[in-house]
Amino acid sequence: MTRLFLIAILLGSCSSLPISYKDLPKDIYRLTFGYPNVEVTQGIFNSYPYSFAKVGFGKGQSVIMILESIDDNLFTWVGQDGVKLITKNGRVIKSMGLPHDVDIKPSIHRDNFASGEYFEVVNFSHPILLNADLLSFIEFKELSNLIYLENNMSVNVFTENIAIENIGWSNENIYYLDSSNRVIKTTQHLHPFLDQMHIEFYLK
Repeated sequence: MTRLFLIAILLGSCSSLPISYKDLPKDIYRLTFGYPNVEVTQGIFNSYPYSFAKVGFGKGQSVIMILESIDDNLFTWVGQDGVKLITKNGRVIKSMGLPHDVDIKPSIHRDNFASGEYFEVVNFSHPILLNADLLSFIEFKELSNLIYLENNMSVNVFTENIAIENIGWSNENIYYLDSSNRVIKTTQHLHPFLDQMHIEFYLK
């Protein structure tokens, strides 16, 4: 398992200075991405040796989560306040420390973004929902373009329609894949009581 030192990224109008992640004051950390539309530029990306993700819920402020470890294609991202997200192929399968956490047991039949219907098991917290059946249907939507690190990039867009029938909950997740089939951007619904999550991945 590869361990990565934790580091924070401050976006300033003039410069970006490395600051010890564990020593970063919480108020400054939250101001790092205090405005939802702050862009991660190529210069900022090049300045730091560690992978990170820009994460936000709904219209709220975005924060930086640092890649803490990689283990068997499971990426663990950690925030300054201790919140952790575990992703597999850009999909959040487990959260720890959110007001409402999720824990998905991925289907062994699910092959990245191969179109099809999949059945999985999911657990929720607050309120507790155990061993619920999660149905997901993945399909290719379109070839599109987006701005990523100041470049106009062609991406493959996939949709994932999810549903838990016994609680009457359904939603749509969207994944944007680059030419290497890596998810670089996604919007996901993790829990009925959480706003839509927005993630941009910046991998080294």
